[in-house]
Amino acid sequence: MESTSPSPGSSAADTPRRTALFIGRFQPFHLGHLEIVREALASHDHLFLIIGSAQAKDEDINPYALEERKAMIQTVLEHEGISPKVTIIGVEDIHNDQEWVRHVLKHTPKISTVFAGQNRLTKRLFSEAGFPVVVSPLFRNITATEVRRRMLQGMRWHHLVPEDIVTFLEKRASGKGPAAEKSARRA
Repeated sequence: MESTSPSPGSSAADTPRRTALFIGRFQPFHLGHLEIVREALASHDHLFLIIGSAQAKDEDINPYALEERKAMIQTVLEHEGISPKVTIIGVEDIHNDQEWVRHVLKHTPKISTVFAGQNRLTKRLFSEAGFPVVVSPLFRNITATEVRRRMLQGMRWHHLVPEDIVTFLEKRASGKGPAAEKSARRA
């Protein structure tokens, strides 16, 4: 595919040659997600990490708000030293498969490859739209659903997520995380 188009205010020299896209809800971001980020950056100059269901929060399957997910992921990317190569963007659901790809692409420059993890819908929709799609094998059988289940049942889960996520979620649970700090400032 072609290289990406410059974004407003940048020159062609600033534009990455190959840009990938990785979509997920990241509820929470786990080691499997991090492995896909590494895989994408091994073959691409830049990655647009799309946080889907950006409007969702405080639900069983979507417990974390967009800003919390962004903060979690950004912390991990900075720790890994790859933050400058990743742009994190929240995209709200539109519940329309025919428009979904176009809706996502409104938020990014041209992309050369889509990384779908295990998401069959993402694979199908972007494949039908003509994009090369990489489906990564499940990393150590880790899913966000399993992480959330273990957390709710008081089982071991720390080994399934990067250490920075453990710290973030433990602070959140103790009322010392960003969400608690925002609430305290409003009071």
